[in-house]
Amino acid sequence: MPVGLLCTTAYRPQANGVVERVHWSMNTLLSNAVSENQRDWPEWLPAITAAYNASDHESTGFSPYYLVYGRDYSIPIDLILPLSSVEGPTIYVDYTERYVTQMRKAFRVVNQMLGATVQRSKQRYDRRVSAIQH
Repeated sequence: MPVGLLCTTAYRPQANGVVERVHWSMNTLLSNAVSENQRDWPEWLPAITAAYNASDHESTGFSPYYLVYGRDYSIPIDLILPLSSVEGPTIYVDYTERYVTQMRKAFRVVNQMLGATVQRSKQRYDRRVSAIQH
């Protein structure tokens, strides 16, 4: 089996907690946006997905969009009213070096934050579980 490949059991949500957490978050966001008859959820899905991907997550400290693309999420109004007056690099080599540096730093921070998240989860689990006596 290749490294990093995770096999899960079908119809058993506990087998893949990360996916279930994303589903819970998306369902919560959708439930706040859709109408009472719940028939317009497909219309809301692109906006909800964009909002989810652009939001910083507690466990990583970064948005999923930033971790994939190495820059903050932009919407059309950002092109008209830029948030920053600082111009980006004009030479591709400079951009590439800055991008690689930013992403390495981001992934170091994510690894540290995920390690802290794992420790918090372990402490929560350990509080609930009791040792088996033989």
